[in-house]
Amino acid sequence: MTVKPSYDRVLRADERLADISFPAVRPVTNLPILSGDLLIMAAGFEDRCVRTVEQICEGQSPGFSICMLRYLPHYDENQGVYLQSIAHRAGVDVIEMVYDRRNPGGIGDAIARLSANYQNIFIDISGMSRLLIVQVLVELLTRGRSNKINIVYGEATIYHPSEKEFQTALMDVKGSGTWGQHLSFLSSGIIEVAVPAELASVAMLDASIRMITFLSFDPEQLSYLVQEIQPAFVDLIQGVPPDGQNRWRQEAVFSLNEKVIASISGNTLHEASTLDYRVSLRILLDLYRNRNMFDYFVLAPTGSKMQAVAVGLFRAALHDVQIVYPTPREFPSPTKYTSGLSKIHYLELPQDILKLAARQSD
Repeated sequence: MTVKPSYDRVLRADERLADISFPAVRPVTNLPILSGDLLIMAAGFEDRCVRTVEQICEGQSPGFSICMLRYLPHYDENQGVYLQSIAHRAGVDVIEMVYDRRNPGGIGDAIARLSANYQNIFIDISGMSRLLIVQVLVELLTRGRSNKINIVYGEATIYHPSEKEFQTALMDVKGSGTWGQHLSFLSSGIIEVAVPAELASVAMLDASIRMITFLSFDPEQLSYLVQEIQPAFVDLIQGVPPDGQNRWRQEAVFSLNEKVIASISGNTLHEASTLDYRVSLRILLDLYRNRNMFDYFVLAPTGSKMQAVAVGLFRAALHDVQIVYPTPREFPSPTKYTSGLSKIHYLELPQDILKLAARQSD
């Protein structure tokens, strides 16, 4: 009998990432934060940012620490002082850091150096910008200094705009000739496309640029990215809300971006859950597997916060992907962003992603 020889092939980083069994994010009442653990969070202006920290501090025994990131430029609505008072009443130590949205580089390194003193890290993304989520995840994963990295996500009760708010704004501009590119809701204006040095690509820019980004309620983000990046190919990921009552948002976001999309030749539209990060991760991995030998990848995390988690996991393992972000110039008042806290979601990242990311950084 003839036995065929067996050839063992070393798996590429993207293949190893695809083989990891990532768990679903799940709602929890209490988080497994223990004495000696570190919670990293941002002092934003949304209700869910405050309510999430309140629940964590009230439901846990003291002994853990909080790394609180304060945003610059300063907004009076940001809840830094109140969040610090919550922590102090609960007997929780607070370590403050500043995150300048206009100069975002280096924050991941500062957090990674701090986290070296802790075994278990909890990242509360509820009040974090999408770029900050990616920066923190990439640095913590690639440094490989903690035993466990966990994601905490406070889901809002109400996401603005409501369908009525959207339809009213649409009627106000209908027929004015500004529909589409000039109607924004969650942010307005772009400071610049941020390109943090620590998230730069190790690949040589000698191929066609393939830009991957997420559609949002601010069509100026997509328009600005296309003008600045000048990609040959564009992959657009359209968010699908998990709650059927919010499905109208998917069509609304597409309609806001429709004129910009129509102006982009070579664009492909994908759909991914705004909550189940694994769907976005699969899309990114499929694109990478099929096109990374031919295209230079530029990725902009402009979708939901959990989609930004997918981007962080993806970039932590694959260093030939360039991360960019169209930094918003202004935000609406807190009451026009999100309201309330519906539930807290929890995700413990598997050890395999920590091992893979740390190995890739060696």
